[in-house]
Amino acid sequence: MTTLKTGGCGGVRTLRQQKWAPSDLAQASEGMKFPVLLKGCCRPEVEAHEWSLGRMLALDPEAEVTVEYYPDADRRLPYEQITRPFKDLAGPMADEPEKWFIAERNFDEVFPRVAPDLPALSVLPVGARCVLRLVFFGTNSQSATHFHVRDQAILAHLRGRKRVVLAGPKATNVLATNSPFGGRPQFSTHGPESDGDALDYFTDLLGTETVSHVDMEPGDALFIPVHWWHWAEGYGENLSVTTFWRASLRNWEFPHPGVRAANAVVLGEAAKIVRGVAERMRT
Repeated sequence: MTTLKTGGCGGVRTLRQQKWAPSDLAQASEGMKFPVLLKGCCRPEVEAHEWSLGRMLALDPEAEVTVEYYPDADRRLPYEQITRPFKDLAGPMADEPEKWFIAERNFDEVFPRVAPDLPALSVLPVGARCVLRLVFFGTNSQSATHFHVRDQAILAHLRGRKRVVLAGPKATNVLATNSPFGGRPQFSTHGPESDGDALDYFTDLLGTETVSHVDMEPGDALFIPVHWWHWAEGYGENLSVTTFWRASLRNWEFPHPGVRAANAVVLGEAAKIVRGVAERMRT
């Protein structure tokens, strides 16, 4: 685990203003094609509420959530999925914080009592389809290097500090280590060691002209365009909620990673069909 050595925003466009509208994001991102840091976009919501682990788990102690459990506290190793009531998670997550991670869970379903405190972001495009909000909640948490297959995304950061390192679609030739026909073609095995610096790692791998980064504080939001590779690390206890919506096909990057993304969509839909058939056969 590294410490955040420098602050700021390296190579990512930044907006700072009091009021936000969809046109602001569309213009700054050049038609939803480039990352944009929306500085202070959700600061009123952050300042109006306490977004701590203790408060979140105490709101509905009997509710259950599935978490990622890392026995060795190493996020690079396989994890177990464990489902427990909040009241049984508060202690372990406080005592061994780096072993537990709430990741990619539906924010509005997992935290229904606190979800209204974070209204829909005003910069979302009008008529955005398939809107879904996923929560990421942990201590010193790291993501795998990946891109979003067919969604645009805005990461709203609510607690702690977070660094996000980004590389454009053209980095696919280097970062795409998984088979395009496998189960996770949008993920990469590239990434720093647990005590390494991610910015240094990706800069050495891809070059300074390819890599950009942002250091986020509570209240900031980051637009991540479809097919942009990214890696994220939270420092201390941190909470983010990422809003996803379907990207227009004109924002897909072809041939790479667009073809890879199309394979992922087909494989995902096929897996749903197989699961549905299996479920009907059981009943």
